[in-house]
Amino acid sequence: MITVAHDRRRRLTTAERIDRWSDVLAASAAVDHVDPPGYCADLLAVPAERHGLRTLSLIDEQKAAGGSPEHPAADNDNVIAMMLIEAGHATAGYADRGFPLQPGDVLFWDGGVALRLDVTEPVRRRTLLFPRAPVIQLCPEYDALLGRPIPDRSEPVGTLFEVVHLLRRRLPAMEARIRHTAAELLLQLVGMLDPAGNRLHDRRQVQLLDRILRYIDDNLADPALSPAGIAAAHAVSERTLYSLFREIGTPVGAHIRERRLVHGYRDVVHNTDDTLTRIAGRWGFASAAHFSRLFHQRYGKPPSHLRRTTPRRGELNR
Repeated sequence: MITVAHDRRRRLTTAERIDRWSDVLAASAAVDHVDPPGYCADLLAVPAERHGLRTLSLIDEQKAAGGSPEHPAADNDNVIAMMLIEAGHATAGYADRGFPLQPGDVLFWDGGVALRLDVTEPVRRRTLLFPRAPVIQLCPEYDALLGRPIPDRSEPVGTLFEVVHLLRRRLPAMEARIRHTAAELLLQLVGMLDPAGNRLHDRRQVQLLDRILRYIDDNLADPALSPAGIAAAHAVSERTLYSLFREIGTPVGAHIRERRLVHGYRDVVHNTDDTLTRIAGRWGFASAAHFSRLFHQRYGKPPSHLRRTTPRRGELNR
């Protein structure tokens, strides 16, 4: 136990990270799929071809030749899934949270928790299925952000998918020097996906951020929710709070606004008997006009227009 704890605190060298991510990718799978309009209770249960990535064992050529399972990442309960939405819109549900998904959004989730999807128009998505245990050991900070859409990550994620697709076919024929260069490229791409930028190395910081994110979700209805109140509730300074959010690349106020809009979007689509005034008040917006203005900025259309053009849940094909 002492050895394991020490290993988690020590930063891995570049060579060690390449080697470990090589093993992770070798046990992973890629899925490309288009979901038609309708409702799905568990996205990983949707029949789709899984392309094993055992040829991406980049360090040890013996691993690429054999030794990896024929159907890697087949056990949904033990995978971490990473999905890029390339086209279409949907409303997702994960645990007790609901949120919209749109082109460019990236989502990580634990395969042991069903990801529900209400598809309002055909959704084209790309997914990587990683073995859960080694990913959590390499990047424990991922755990704090599972089931939360991450905007503005489409470029590195899209590049990662393209590189994986290319290397899956061509890597076995590459010479050793090029294989090593490919390993470094993949490592850099995966590192860019780290929600904490690989900078939250203290497990206590990761746990604190997780508590704060959950606290924000639990108190979105409070119009007085503010950085000062959040910091006081967790016995930290506002400076510490801002520092934590700076590490994940989102200001505190922007995160609160995004989470409120996510819930507002869900209610606009599904709670069609609620007025916009009631929805705005439920999620802490100052007024219906304020809610509509921010909604339009975020989703490109006012909530009243979305409500007119989105089919009701009962009308979706199941």
